[in-house]
Amino acid sequence: MTTAASPKQITGSTDTNSNGGFFGTSTVNGISSLIADDVVAAQTAATNAAASAASAATSYDNFDDRYLGQKASDPTLDNDGDALLTGALYFDTTNNVMKVYSGSAWQRTTPTSSDQTNINTLSQAAVITDMSLLADADVITDMSILGTADVVTDLNTLGTADVVNDMNVLGTASNVTNMDTLAGISGNITTVAGINTDVTTVAGISSDVTAVADDATDIGIVSTNIANVNTVAGIDSNVTTVAGISSDVTAVANDATDIGIVSTNISSVNTVATNIADVITVAGDLTEAISEIETAANDLNEATSEIDTVSNSIANVDTVGTNIANVNTVAGINSNVTTVAGIASDVTTVSSNNANVTTVAGINSDVTTVAGISSNVTSVANNESNINSAVSNASNINTVAGSISNVNTVATNINSVNNFADQYRVASSAPTTSLDVGDLYFDTTSDELKVYKSTGWANPVSDLDASNLSSGTIPDARFPSTLPTLNGSALTDLNADELSSGTVPNARLSGSYTSLTGTGALNSGSITSGFGEINNGSSNITTTGTGSFGAVNVNGATLNSIIQEEATALAIALG
Repeated sequence: MTTAASPKQITGSTDTNSNGGFFGTSTVNGISSLIADDVVAAQTAATNAAASAASAATSYDNFDDRYLGQKASDPTLDNDGDALLTGALYFDTTNNVMKVYSGSAWQRTTPTSSDQTNINTLSQAAVITDMSLLADADVITDMSILGTADVVTDLNTLGTADVVNDMNVLGTASNVTNMDTLAGISGNITTVAGINTDVTTVAGISSDVTAVADDATDIGIVSTNIANVNTVAGIDSNVTTVAGISSDVTAVANDATDIGIVSTNISSVNTVATNIADVITVAGDLTEAISEIETAANDLNEATSEIDTVSNSIANVDTVGTNIANVNTVAGINSNVTTVAGIASDVTTVSSNNANVTTVAGINSDVTTVAGISSNVTSVANNESNINSAVSNASNINTVAGSISNVNTVATNINSVNNFADQYRVASSAPTTSLDVGDLYFDTTSDELKVYKSTGWANPVSDLDASNLSSGTIPDARFPSTLPTLNGSALTDLNADELSSGTVPNARLSGSYTSLTGTGALNSGSITSGFGEINNGSSNITTTGTGSFGAVNVNGATLNSIIQEEATALAIALG
């Protein structure tokens, strides 16, 4: 016989087999076995958790030895008071940079702002091209030659105010116009310049003879040096030109040794002249001054250069420069000059009747000048081959002279030029000699710039710290193959509202929950006597098993009473 259960009971019975509820003796024993298994699993989990905690502590200690955190100055020991490990890191809060320990000193992992500026400057394509040109062995040799004291002295002479002023005079608008006019009749002017003494002789031979008589002493000196005079007579037009620049001839004689050096190194001078654009580029990098010389250099770079035109006729230009007033006059009567040029053969016929006397008479003041510097003339004669070499390379020398301020700048800074060649190199493999910390070289094999550190050649950004990256992606290769074990025991305030996906493990669900509005299917577990009342409204309860109840009420009547009533009614019906 069973009795009704109290309102809050779900299980419970006086049946000795029911043990007061849904579960019999075997069920209770099964639960006890499950609990025992859970206890063992919990103990195993605790052991594993302890091992994980120890592993995590070891991993953290290892990490703490390698990353020391934020420091205001270079530490001498790690956070445990032990010696520093090679490769240890810390963030320098004073300079806001990450530093790495090389084994002997702390080093920045990023360049300074000035270093970065220099790297950016050197990494520009134009600069790399320029440095490649400057690093050429021939260019370095040429710069060494240009930097010698004698060459610098000679180049300074070319840069004197007088020479610059002469070029400025030639470059004025009126003279350029006159030279344009003369360029149109350049053939005629050359003809007249070659026989200008003859024209003077034709103008009045008698006064010339008198002048010769008055210069008997000088002529005697000339007679003593008749061999040189004969040589000079054969190049009388050149002597006339030389006489107009006698002070320069004296200077040349005094610099005979330097001229010999120039002649010996004429191939190098030619190389410099050929590469004058590179020299101008270098000089432009070393000085920001803008001068007339730079204007002349720009003119030399034009497809059709007025300076080149003048340079190719330098002997005529010398004559024109010395007689600029006469040139202006001749330009005004260029038609008459053309007429005289047309009868050049007649003038030559007249002058040939006066032989050497006519020649000497026409240049008597020049002869006097030459007699006074006979030793210099002899020196010039002895250096004829060097002078001829200089004359044949006049355009190159003039080109160098036209950029004298740039050449002087390079010469003044020749040590810096040479030092740069040692500090920056371009090669297919790492240099092994003349190495200093901070040297740079561009590796043509890997197409990248490298810097020389105390530990050797390295990519300047190989030690870049991720904290300095504001954008971009860190490649997988920068992460270690195995990450330290992460223990979730430190996550004590995690809010489930912040979990947008994933699954919360059963171990995180415990205690009482009063705000659950629904669950999924409950596929395991049991409802015990302490659960209380279950009210599922009008929904059905479906089971394929057997239920054990203290009492079952149907519409307010117990199931037992309904069965008794139905049994009584059936008995009456059966009679």
